[in-house]
Amino acid sequence: MRRVALQEHATKGVRWAVHPRSLPVRRRRTRRTLRGFTLVELLVVIAIIGILIALLLPAVQAAREAARRSQCRNSIRQLGLAALNYESARKHYPSAISNEDGGQYASPYGYIALCTPYFEEKNLHDLINFNFRWDYPGNERVPDTVIPFTKCPSQDTVESMIVFHQDKPFTVESGKQRAHYYAVMGAKFDDTCPGRSPWNLTGCGFEYSKRGGVAINGIIYPASKVRVRQVEDGTSKTFLLGECSWDFGTVVAGWYAGEAFYGNTSGSNPDPHAYLPFEMSDVGDGFWVYNAAQIRYGIQEASNEADPASPAKGMNAPILAKHNDVSFGSKHSGGCNFCLADGSARFVGKNADLLVLKKYANRHDGSKVDLD
Repeated sequence: MRRVALQEHATKGVRWAVHPRSLPVRRRRTRRTLRGFTLVELLVVIAIIGILIALLLPAVQAAREAARRSQCRNSIRQLGLAALNYESARKHYPSAISNEDGGQYASPYGYIALCTPYFEEKNLHDLINFNFRWDYPGNERVPDTVIPFTKCPSQDTVESMIVFHQDKPFTVESGKQRAHYYAVMGAKFDDTCPGRSPWNLTGCGFEYSKRGGVAINGIIYPASKVRVRQVEDGTSKTFLLGECSWDFGTVVAGWYAGEAFYGNTSGSNPDPHAYLPFEMSDVGDGFWVYNAAQIRYGIQEASNEADPASPAKGMNAPILAKHNDVSFGSKHSGGCNFCLADGSARFVGKNADLLVLKKYANRHDGSKVDLD
């Protein structure tokens, strides 16, 4: 039987039975106190979180860039497949500058405009009157149209580009109409024009020093009608399209353009064929070709605009190139994407051998090289 301590009530003389645990505790006991983090502890926690974020962020960015690069490669492949569908329908690859029927006169449209029905954009194709310039009355909606999938997701959405106005000089403005997947016109073995076979060029007139001529040894170039059988080195060994999404300059036009002809398009009697004879040799000094380029330099090695801070160098590149000689490149780490003439796409490293790149750009140089 438990013992019960009796405590007498001092005032009333009543004896109470009280459990010992109910008695006041007189023994010395350390009081438990509640307190928050000290400043030092808080700073340590913040530092640990910062270190974890710093370790995690590069991995997240790398994963995002890998996804963007994959999306970019898929987009250039889709354009390549559209060019192959064009070839199946018309028995030749599209041209870098052509009108719809490839007749005596040419509208200044590029290969993307020609391929619009073959990548499910027939509505854009129907929007264009290919018999006239893209800035000719009736085609006003064309320069305002954006095709998102022709843009690399690693590049800025809004970029500087030249904009042509009827009967006015072109201006440089910001827009979303640029495309980042260029036709590969071919390659220049050296900087001579017309070049030795099979590195043939045209456009060797007095403007060659600015424009760089036009390679006609690739698959898609101005006035081209290259058939599959003419790709003698093999479709899996020849470039069709290349990525050009880095900051190489502002002298570019929207996805629809292959060239900007300065014909008479204003006044009461506009003539869209003012001076559009299609033979490149008749022009003499060649064209400023848009949405197409040739391989003269390595990947991301040459831009076509001077760096204002250092006129001897190009924008983000060590070499200042003639217009058509601008390097292919991208904002992906380490290289850019190319689509081959068989419709496959691959990533090509920035340090790829230049001679190998040139041989892949040439459809009939007679050598079989490998990028790997």
